[in-house]
Amino acid sequence: NRSWLEPSEAKDLSKLDPEAIERVKAEAWPQALNDDELHDTLMIHGFISEKEGLANEWEKLFGHLVTQNRATRLLLKDDLILWVPAERLNFFQAIYKDAAFSPAIKVPEDMQKACSFEEALREIIRGRLEALGPTTAQELANSCGLPVGSIQSALIALEVEGFVFRGKFTPDVDIEEWCERRLLQRIHKYTIESLRESIQPVSVQDFMRFLFAY
Repeated sequence: NRSWLEPSEAKDLSKLDPEAIERVKAEAWPQALNDDELHDTLMIHGFISEKEGLANEWEKLFGHLVTQNRATRLLLKDDLILWVPAERLNFFQAIYKDAAFSPAIKVPEDMQKACSFEEALREIIRGRLEALGPTTAQELANSCGLPVGSIQSALIALEVEGFVFRGKFTPDVDIEEWCERRLLQRIHKYTIESLRESIQPVSVQDFMRFLFAY
């Protein structure tokens, strides 16, 4: 009964299970086995860094998308390269005014809707958060080569919508983290299941022996 615990004990009991966090991170990260699935991944999550793409062995699939004029590379400073879908090109053009795309691709006019920097960044960060578990604003900034202040503004806008929550979710990490609402709910669910599994039932005889001794 948590209401009868010491504050320090209650704090420890309310911590999220590190294994639950890692499990949800693994479940949230996309799996792409063909061109269409990789394209869906780019559409939903906004972008995949080339480093992430190579780690998942998606370079061949991405090459097919480039050949089909469905995706391209966004070249940023410090050798950071993002894989982006053609349908989201207007977002990245709004975010990176002097962006260089390789190869340069043309998209239909109905996909060239103009949008503001704030709107574009908010939607890209929204998609990115759905592929991650708890993460920090700095990690998000590093992944897309933008100032952390801009990322913070986008996160706050998403927080107002109720899409993302902030807190210190990962045990022993003393930095403010952000997590998409449904992923955080899943982590809580797995944590509770883990706590329940750690409680083993005893026989009536064992319970009575405990009561007499107590």
